[in-house]
Amino acid sequence: MLNFFNAERPFFGGSLLAWMAVTCAVFISWHGALGIPVQVGALIDGLDMSAKDAGFLGSLELTTMSVVAILLAIRIDRWHKPIIALLGLGLAIIGQGVSAIAHTFELFDAYQVLLVTRFLVGVGAGLMYGAACASVAGNPSGDRLFGLGMSGAQVLLTLMLFALPWVTTHWHQQQGVYLVLAALSIGFGGFLLKMPDPRISVEEKKSNGQPALLSPTNITLYFIALSLFNVAIGMDWSFADRRADAIGMTDEEAGSFLAMMPMGGIIGSGVAGLIGDRFGRVRTFVVALSICAVTCFVMARSNSVLAMVLAMLCLGVFELFVMTYFIATATRFDRQGHWVTLAGGMTMLTYGLGPSVGGYLAEFITISQVCEVAGLTCIAAALVQIPVCLAMERNVREEQLASAESPVAL
Repeated sequence: MLNFFNAERPFFGGSLLAWMAVTCAVFISWHGALGIPVQVGALIDGLDMSAKDAGFLGSLELTTMSVVAILLAIRIDRWHKPIIALLGLGLAIIGQGVSAIAHTFELFDAYQVLLVTRFLVGVGAGLMYGAACASVAGNPSGDRLFGLGMSGAQVLLTLMLFALPWVTTHWHQQQGVYLVLAALSIGFGGFLLKMPDPRISVEEKKSNGQPALLSPTNITLYFIALSLFNVAIGMDWSFADRRADAIGMTDEEAGSFLAMMPMGGIIGSGVAGLIGDRFGRVRTFVVALSICAVTCFVMARSNSVLAMVLAMLCLGVFELFVMTYFIATATRFDRQGHWVTLAGGMTMLTYGLGPSVGGYLAEFITISQVCEVAGLTCIAAALVQIPVCLAMERNVREEQLASAESPVAL
């Protein structure tokens, strides 16, 4: 009888341990970045740091993570994914641990120490995140495995975000935050040993060739669509609090309003993992991106608290759905993991550009109009992605036809 808790049980193209490894890698690599708002507050209250300096440390960590993942894509096929992830884990643990005691160094200012440690955490996070993306490349069910891994990570991240504010209040502000993040890295890091490690021989690389989907045009369009979407969502999310203020939400209502995004993300990333390409990628992308656009328009024009909260929940579901689906789609591009690793890094980098782009636009237009621009950008992303998905589906049909016509070896 098959035991559900059997670690080697098949689970969407891998084992339960493989899924847990992807989940934990995403969780550990993202928990510093998603905890930036809490970190900023803890640094301001605990070390009397300026908002500018505290914010820069958060940006440094997120940008470093993105750039490292992008650079890792160049040579990801030459290295073992578990080793890359464990190297990143070690750097992240050291960075988090030293961050907790940054104020105790006599020869250096706390801010100077944190510049080094948050950079280390960013490098470690980029290595873990890039390895997690590449670990499912070429797997026929890799998109589902990655999507469910993202969903599992979102559950852990949401629980963490509920707990961190309590930690800052009851456990010495930034010391408590960084020690908890280090402890979480240690506690969940052991699963990285079981990360999938797809590798193909030199002969296979030469014989596989390049499928039509990987034409320069299709690849360029894919990354344009990915970038447009993430910039749009970054814009909309960064000004969500201002829209809440504009319609007169109370602090409690605004808190519930903003909490809808991560809660919806648990559902969205899980659904992306479950459906894979079951309904066709063209239809899936167009519908999901259109819903993202509609929610942006609702948030731009609605004066109803209930409508705004429901729009944010809907945006949370479909934002993480599309984000996960974009990265998961790239698992089909090649077996070496170059494109999916690059997609993961570009996702974080372009999402981080959203607030800057939105802030620039806000100098010339209203906040509501910034949200409307975000909605229009989501529609543009859908239009750009359509030919990529059509090429991908055509390539899959040709492969299935060739497989059906080839003689079966006895």
